[in-house]
Amino acid sequence: MVHDRFTIAMVDVHNGSGRVLASIRPDGTPLRFKYRLYDEEGALCAEHAQATALEVDVPNGGTYRQGIIIERPLRRGRYRVELGLYTDADGPTGIDTSFWITADWF
Repeated sequence: MVHDRFTIAMVDVHNGSGRVLASIRPDGTPLRFKYRLYDEEGALCAEHAQATALEVDVPNGGTYRQGIIIERPLRRGRYRVELGLYTDADGPTGIDTSFWITADWF
């Protein structure tokens, strides 16, 4: 086991679609968050070593705060996370976002 290999980034999932954002599709396929982690120069550092399932159905107009499992970068610094929702059966849903995180150690 690698010490401190993964961390949790909290994201707010807001649903403004006009319908429920279901965590599981009608065919039983779960929605999962997958990510790519880039350094400040744009080099890919990691990508979804662990896909994180959407934990709940998010009602129209609702917001849910959820933790996303992200592999910790090897170096300190700022990193851009590109995050998207995927299904195992169909791939990307087209629901995605990006945000910055800072990697540091205590």
